[in-house]
Amino acid sequence: MRNGGANDGVLTDGRIAVVEEYGQIDGSELRKIDGVLLILCTQGWAEISLSGRNVRAERGDLMICMPDAVVGNLRISDDFRYKCVFASVDYAFRMLPTSIRGWNFRLYFDENPTIRISDEDMETFGMYYCLLRRALVMAEGRYREMITDGLMQAFVFELRSLLAKHTALKERPVTAGETIFNKFTRLLDDTVQHKQSVKYYAEKLNITPKYLSVVCANVAGRSAQDVIRTYVMKDIERLLSMSAMTIKEVSNELGFSNTSFFGRYVKRCYGCTPVELRRKLNAVEG
Repeated sequence: MRNGGANDGVLTDGRIAVVEEYGQIDGSELRKIDGVLLILCTQGWAEISLSGRNVRAERGDLMICMPDAVVGNLRISDDFRYKCVFASVDYAFRMLPTSIRGWNFRLYFDENPTIRISDEDMETFGMYYCLLRRALVMAEGRYREMITDGLMQAFVFELRSLLAKHTALKERPVTAGETIFNKFTRLLDDTVQHKQSVKYYAEKLNITPKYLSVVCANVAGRSAQDVIRTYVMKDIERLLSMSAMTIKEVSNELGFSNTSFFGRYVKRCYGCTPVELRRKLNAVEG
């Protein structure tokens, strides 16, 4: 996406982007979301594959896609209209308060990717969308980035209020363990191809693998290896959806020692072979 890309329906400054309401959507291929994506359906309906789940959005539904989500196989009604705001991983991490960017929120939106909002909330979303769009088409100037940051900060507070109304999640003080865990998940978010070793990430965080495992168990109720596995699985889904890559090439790209081990890993995680998983991921409903 490029700055001022009005021809393709996208306006961006490299950190955030807005998609034109009437912009064309190419959702035929599975793609990894490298940031936080908010899509508000303002008219019609859309159905999409989101990390292996079929999700339907109608007017008033706000879809929230967290980093590393895999989307594709899009179907839309003829009258589908939407407003979309995207923030890169680094920018979202900087803008979002620590208390609402933790694992509990990630898991919530993985399981509940859409929430139905009121007409008033739709109007508020649309207002910030228009203001962000205006900021992104401004000529280069010394205050443009400050204006954009200010608008995004205000938008984040509006989203916090919206989430408080429409979800059961509540903000609370962040513990020391949660701070480490958030650094761990940020490191995972910023990694393109994920290592399977807990030791690798523990060393990056300057802690022991045992302590990282204890932190994950206390904060997320899951082992560090389980958390890493969720990211590796998304890497597998993304690469298998690229038909140009062979199974062996995908296995090598992800650092598996051989294709046999890769096949066993996929079988354990998905209950099927890599070839069968590829067929499922690339299946498009008629």
